[in-house]
Formats: sequence, structure tokens, C-alpha cells
Amino acid sequence: MNKSLEIFLWLTLSGLLAGCSTGIQTASFVPQEAVEIDGDGSEWLSHLQYDKKGQMGYAVANDDAYLYLYFQLVDRMQMRKAIMQGSTIWIDPQGGKKKTLGIAYPLPAGREWRQSMRSDPQTGRPSRMPLTEILASQWEMELRYPKKDIVYRLPLDSQEGACLQLKASRSALLYELRLPLQIDLGQETLLTLAPGQAIGVGFETGEIQMDQMAGRMGGRPGMSGQMPMGGRPGGMGRTPGNRPGISEMLEPFRLWINTELAVPE
Repeated sequence: MNKSLEIFLWLTLSGLLAGCSTGIQTASFVPQEAVEIDGDGSEWLSHLQYDKKGQMGYAVANDDAYLYLYFQLVDRMQMRKAIMQGSTIWIDPQGGKKKTLGIAYPLPAGREWRQSMRSDPQTGRPSRMPLTEILASQWEMELRYPKKDIVYRLPLDSQEGACLQLKASRSALLYELRLPLQIDLGQETLLTLAPGQAIGVGFETGEIQMDQMAGRMGGRPGMSGQMPMGGRPGGMGRTPGNRPGISEMLEPFRLWINTELAVPE
């Protein structure tokens, strides 16, 4: 093989592999004031970036002790997936897309909620459970460490450790997370980060199974403090009126970003 062609192919392959291992590039910043984990996105607005394809806003900050993450879901299909099937924020200390440590919240909706979304036998209309009721029933998040098959539950509002708040409105789901740069569980170190380190951060919703789809169709999308409902299935892809089709509803939503943690002065 021609030496120049061989070098060209090697460089091309290396570029493709590098592109597959990283996500969207963003910058972390050092907050000038204490970050309140309250689900209020106002303090993130000047640093908020937006992924048009996923219709999701995101921002990353850190200081010497904590990593702070903010996600803003505005697409109703992704909002529905995040609540119905749960969502997980993943951290890769190596700067790629490896699921090293996961923070799961909300957890997948229980059977009672799925049954509540079936059509009312008297009216034929889908019943809807308010988002506030769904989230109020979950006061813990899960730390997931796949390497050792560790799942550890802890309160959402830990004062010194991990802390997460989710705020639901008619138009958006707002996630705000504080995570210690070092997390130890017993004899196991689950996470070690440091200012200046390149990391990967992923947001992922759970998968919708076909047996859970029964009874979910019908009704118009809408919030009003309630779970938005999808339209009737119309085949694959988007249905008339730009409603989501079955394939889009079944596919999990994933977004990975890469950042270098800021170095406080």
C-alpha cells in the first residue's frame, strides 16, 4: 500500500474513533456564589448551552469540592420519557462516554402509576396523574456503580454530599445536581475528580418496553401540572400533526457532553 495512503487512512480512522468516544464540548466555570440546589435555573442562564437536536439545555460548574450540573428538558417527548422510564446522569472520569458512576432520578414509574395512565372505562379518556404526585413519592436517588454492581440509595437533599432537585413545569423539567468530587462508599472509592480534569457527563432516559405501551395512547400532549400524554400510534417516526410515532417513543434519549473542570483561583 502506498505510504501516503496508509497514513491518510490511519489518520481518518483515528479521527472517527475519537469522534465516537467523545460528546459535545462545553466549558465548566467556577461559581462566584454558593450554588443553591433548588431546581431554579436562573443562576445558570448566563452559562446555559443548548443542544438543538435533543432540545436540551445544559451547564457545568465546579469548585474545589463539588461538581454542579444543570439540565433543562423542554421537549415534551423527552420530558415524558424522563418521568415514565426514569433518567440517569452518568459521570466518566476519563473524559469519554463510559458509565462509571450514575445518579438515577426519578426512578422508573411504578405499576400503580402505569395503570393510572390507562383509559378510564367510563369516559374513554386517559387518566392523568399530576407530576407533583409522581415526584413526591420518590424522595431518594440511586448511586449506581456498574463496575462492582453497587446500587446505593440516598436522600435527595443531603446537606454535605450529593444533592439533586428536579422542578417540573408546563414547559420544562429542570435538573440541578451537586456531586462531591470524591465519593467513597465503605472501602470502595466510587468517584475521584479534580479541578483541571477532563470528564464526560451523560444524561440518559430509560427504555420503554412494548408491554408498558398498552393504554398509554390517546389524548393530547399537555402538562398543566400533569404528565403530557402522547397521541395514538401512527406507525414509525412522526405521525400527522408532527406527533411522535412508536419508534421515537421507544427510543431512549441520550446526550453526552465533555468538559474540563475549571481551576479555582
